[in-house]
Amino acid sequence: MSAIVAAALPELERVISDGLRTFVEVGAALARIRDEKLYSPDHKTFEAYVHARFDMKRRYAHYVITAAGVVHNCAQAGLSPPTNEAQTRELAKLLKPIDQAQAWKEAVATTPKGVEVTAKRVAAVVKRLPARLKRQHDKRPSAMRQHQDLKLHAHAAKQQRLIEQRNAVPEFASFRQMQQAISQALPSRAQRMLEFILDGGELSLIRLGLDWAVTADTLQKAYREKSRTAHPDAGGSAAAFIELTRDRDLVQTLLGGTT
Repeated sequence: MSAIVAAALPELERVISDGLRTFVEVGAALARIRDEKLYSPDHKTFEAYVHARFDMKRRYAHYVITAAGVVHNCAQAGLSPPTNEAQTRELAKLLKPIDQAQAWKEAVATTPKGVEVTAKRVAAVVKRLPARLKRQHDKRPSAMRQHQDLKLHAHAAKQQRLIEQRNAVPEFASFRQMQQAISQALPSRAQRMLEFILDGGELSLIRLGLDWAVTADTLQKAYREKSRTAHPDAGGSAAAFIELTRDRDLVQTLLGGTT
């Protein structure tokens, strides 16, 4: 990074931190940091940077950048641009800058003089436009997510094959019978503990970052923490979230009851 570019970073950060600045300036500052990779010396990704520096979620950072872009697009079309984020949120549903500007122009034109253009009026204008002009949320997983899913599915299939091979061994069938006999003689907690261990529960504890002192509260807290990255909406994958939920449910059998 050159000295000139490095010198720009503190000023851009000051704009973001300054609560008196508008969301447009914040969005423009964030966009420049992202596009010019000014975050790169200390952070691997833009998302990691905004979280560490401003405690800002990835989704919100990109949303503010998009909002600033909508204001810019309307201004470039010679219009008095939107003045709040709620208005830009509706306009951002349109793909092209020209369509955003046209929708904003119509919303302004249909609003009585002296009355602020509401986000509801903008949404009504956008809703009437053809679907081909709007952003389509692609629910298909990315190539990286597909790769992660395939790896998890392959791992699950391998585990299932090992379980089937183990169950086919006569000695294991005898062991299971002995286990059942022991379980009948054990208190409920100890019985659940034995079944939990035999089902590979230690791995679930490890993946959740827990130990044998687990309680219902610590389990729920660990599950929520892991969900922040494993859930598809948070950048994870469906397979990872399913595996996490399976771990949660398996540990819950040790505690007794359901979540």
